[in-house]
Amino acid sequence: MEILILIYILYLFLPGFILSLILFEKNTLDPFERIIFSYAFSLTILPCIAFYANLLGIPITAKSVSLQVLIITLVFISIFIIQKGGKTHEKT
Repeated sequence: MEILILIYILYLFLPGFILSLILFEKNTLDPFERIIFSYAFSLTILPCIAFYANLLGIPITAKSVSLQVLIITLVFISIFIIQKGGKTHEKT
């Protein structure tokens, strides 16, 4: 049961949530809107990953998609950290 919750969060929430943090400022969305955008972005990202993996000849398996989602999420986290770091330096 715990693994299903972890998979649910990894696939259907986390990539979209990080992307919503990148695209929208902190106070522009209320929590409900951010959750809705997170699910919508995640549901958009997953088919795009599968489509481009297929174009590149990468087999679409559970392991490959999990790795690709993890890589995309880490890229989004890196962008968010860089973006947030740039804003804190501007204020000081």
